[in-house]
Amino acid sequence: MATLGGIEIIESGFNFGAAFLLNKKSPISRTVLIENGSIFELNENSSYAVIKLSENVPKRKLPSLGYAQIQRGLDIISVEGRAHLLIKDLSHYLIWWKSNEGSQVVKFFFKEILTTSIYAEPSQLVEGEIINSPQASIKYAEAFRYFRLSKATDDLFDAYRNMYLAFEYLLSLHYPREKIEKDGKERRESEFDWITRGFTRLMNETKVSELLNHYFDSSSANFVKQTCTEIYKTARTNLFHAKRDELQFSFYENLEERELISTPLEKLTIIVQAMLEYFHEVSSLRGGMSTALLDKFLVDSSQSSRLLFRNRKFEPGMDPDTDQEDVLDIKSKSSVSTLNKIVGRGKDNKLLLQGFLKSEGFPDDQLVRQIEAWQEENIFFWHSLEEDLILEGIDKFEFECHLDIYQNGQPNCPFRQ
Repeated sequence: MATLGGIEIIESGFNFGAAFLLNKKSPISRTVLIENGSIFELNENSSYAVIKLSENVPKRKLPSLGYAQIQRGLDIISVEGRAHLLIKDLSHYLIWWKSNEGSQVVKFFFKEILTTSIYAEPSQLVEGEIINSPQASIKYAEAFRYFRLSKATDDLFDAYRNMYLAFEYLLSLHYPREKIEKDGKERRESEFDWITRGFTRLMNETKVSELLNHYFDSSSANFVKQTCTEIYKTARTNLFHAKRDELQFSFYENLEERELISTPLEKLTIIVQAMLEYFHEVSSLRGGMSTALLDKFLVDSSQSSRLLFRNRKFEPGMDPDTDQEDVLDIKSKSSVSTLNKIVGRGKDNKLLLQGFLKSEGFPDDQLVRQIEAWQEENIFFWHSLEEDLILEGIDKFEFECHLDIYQNGQPNCPFRQ
């Protein structure tokens, strides 16, 4: 039967499921029956955690449901003291299902990120020679540490917590929390009232509002209230507290609700950068290439590429025409009937590359390990499974690649965790 890293992914009564990549190979083999009848499974020295579902799940819901169930399985083996593992990459996963026609399908999702960086250093022309201008000394603030920790992590929630701490520190430094009199007693203003008051004062600084207007309309009447509600009540409160009657846990389990944190984080990052520039004269790097040009490059490169499925990982120096013994040749293997390449856009407006292998019966030992796109003798991209996927019992293997662009000046790179 079909296996991934030695784990049988499809068995009698369990035709739906998902697998996510772990941050390290599992040190144990363990099978856990989750409350709803799902089977969570790890295999020693395998890079994937697998969830097998007995219920008929629409394929559009499989990623979020599979992610949630795998997270719970990892929680269980952690509190048992057996292993403490994380999902490494939310943009690298597999799902499988049985179609209405009865075909067993496996689909591999992954994302390729093209990172670009453009830096500018201040300089001056002296007697015909370009000399770097002396750098002004920077007055250190503890907020710098929180900012760095936020930008350096791959974890969305850790990134938000640390960016909020940077914001909180800077706000308290320049607009301290005040004491108010209420019912004849002196007490500190509530945290939300303080943040709203401090942020209102911050927005009254002309330079700050000008900086923020590059990114959003900070002059709108509801901007302050909406922003404070978003970064404090929606995101900060739910990430810093876990009281049972107030717990908002869904964005920890539902991939589609992570925007409840990622959207406020992007706004908060821009605000903190503006505060650092205004109060500490630390200018964040800005600028980059035209996204339209990069977009066109990706489209042209994808459309002119030919796809290969390989049964082992790519090694530098491979030639697509001479290293053929490990390539699944769609023209010479009668078991493979179709390979299709489509360049389009997904619901997130990112470029999409799709393809599939279809068969009336793959050989028992047929495996897929890597997908490649070649332009003549040059490889455009490749993406590998971390373990062998054996296609026995599979009618169709699909893949979907999201091509994304990240430039150095953007607030946050896409989070892997």
